[in-house]
Amino acid sequence: MSTIIPRLNSETGLLKGVIIHQPGLEIEQMTPEMLDQALFDDILNSRLANKEYRHFENVLKKYTSVFYIEELLLETLRETADARKFLLSKMEQKTKVKLSSSFKKEDDLSFVKHIIEGFEAWGVTPLYNLYFTRDWAVCFNDKTVPTAMASSVRFTEALLAETVFRFHPMFTKNNSFATPWTNMPAAPKKQLLPWKNNQQKLEGGDFLVESEDIFLIGQGSRTNDKGVLAFIEEKKKTSDLFYIITQDLPLAIASFIHLDMVFTFLSNEECMVYEPLILKGDKYPTRLIRVKNGKITSSVQSNIIAALHKLGKDYKPLLCGGTNERYQKREQWYSGCNFFALASGKIMGYERNEHTIESLDKAGYRVVSAEEILSGKQFLDMDNVNEKAVITIESSELVRGGGGCRCMTMPFCRM
Repeated sequence: MSTIIPRLNSETGLLKGVIIHQPGLEIEQMTPEMLDQALFDDILNSRLANKEYRHFENVLKKYTSVFYIEELLLETLRETADARKFLLSKMEQKTKVKLSSSFKKEDDLSFVKHIIEGFEAWGVTPLYNLYFTRDWAVCFNDKTVPTAMASSVRFTEALLAETVFRFHPMFTKNNSFATPWTNMPAAPKKQLLPWKNNQQKLEGGDFLVESEDIFLIGQGSRTNDKGVLAFIEEKKKTSDLFYIITQDLPLAIASFIHLDMVFTFLSNEECMVYEPLILKGDKYPTRLIRVKNGKITSSVQSNIIAALHKLGKDYKPLLCGGTNERYQKREQWYSGCNFFALASGKIMGYERNEHTIESLDKAGYRVVSAEEILSGKQFLDMDNVNEKAVITIESSELVRGGGGCRCMTMPFCRM
């Protein structure tokens, strides 16, 4: 059982440990009438999706330590019987469904398989969205925190994260687990819409770590002000001074569900932005929150770039879709802003967003395909801090799920 100490103070530090999940039989359980419930825009072809995912997965393996949520969960169950008891108790409490005794007594491997892929006869719903590992946890400093998911169809994903963080030795030996969520109500069995506003919600796609004490949080359909306040209460336990930049997001447009669909960090000096919202979105306020000795103050800023500048952090924005508004809209829809950094200036993103990739090329990023990396024709020098490169991933199928490379990763350690 390999271990890495959780530690994350940026979006672009050298990646040392990341949690992923290859989409499996759970996505084959979907039918067209289930799309809204499953939070998908379309049905995925699992064979094509897995072909694309393997390129993404193998690039990660080439440059960092990769962990799978199903393997971590299996190791956790084998570590202590308390983990299964906790997981089953929470599942029944949240769903208000009495789980089958046969399911409860399954061997560990079958139990993990059915909790992910689902088993309708036993009251277990498939985890359709599990390959978007970003959303069900946030990691910052030396903390690993399961999130408060906005939709009931995804609560089990956060519960798996909580079980692993509570009981797996990689996290318990460092006391990294934390949970700021209090008085979270049970999820109604058939709830399809986000939680009501009086309930805390915060998802990982809305949470970005600029540095040890500077964070960005999107506020829209998946994260609200009470989720931000819950994070503040947790961070206050270890910091006397820290900052949060919040960005309001449209509520009704599916491609704007998280902040990382319109803004991601690329390097220590550059970021990818969806210009119409981030730089010209006057209808969607940006706020700079300061928390000093427990006292919270906030001010409205013109945009995220300006707010970061006020904190002494200067970033050059690169434009998703380039300068053409039509291409900006098209490529943002296909996760054109959603890049994931292996290290500063060494990023992964979808190949299909040609105008976005062209923006990176013009900014000095070497464009290489995942196939070139995996075949050995191209390589990245992770020790060369001056090298900039974007690894492009084929994405005709994966993108149908509504997320990109950042969405499919849960980093918990960067150097």
